[in-house]
Amino acid sequence: MIALRPESLLLRDGSSIITTPTPLEENPYVVDARNGAPWLFDDGVALEEVEYWPAPDFYARTSSSGLPMKNIVSARPQRLNIFPYRYCTFWNDNKGCAFCDIVAQLKKGGKELNIPAKLDPLEVGYVVGEALKEPGRFS
Repeated sequence: MIALRPESLLLRDGSSIITTPTPLEENPYVVDARNGAPWLFDDGVALEEVEYWPAPDFYARTSSSGLPMKNIVSARPQRLNIFPYRYCTFWNDNKGCAFCDIVAQLKKGGKELNIPAKLDPLEVGYVVGEALKEPGRFS
């Protein structure tokens, strides 16, 4: 099962934390409610109240090929990430590199999440254009 998660958490000082799915056995930081507000916890100890970074508008739309736009261009606070080719020859043994999150994304969610291994440049251009319609959101 794949859990929904925010792309980023905002701390009180304005800095952001990029999130990534981490198995519980690896003792990740956890966001949970405390007095009705989201808080960051480390091994059960409350560290700080956080805010969720709002998803960009284009995340709710699909491209002309039917792919979710968020799977073509991913967003982080103030920037856009584009991974035009999610394949590496280190994968030829069907194991991949132990340190690459692209391997984990594609193995765990490539088909289920509809994440393409190779992007269409025209779709990338269109999605970037849609993202830039949100004034001041990305640099």
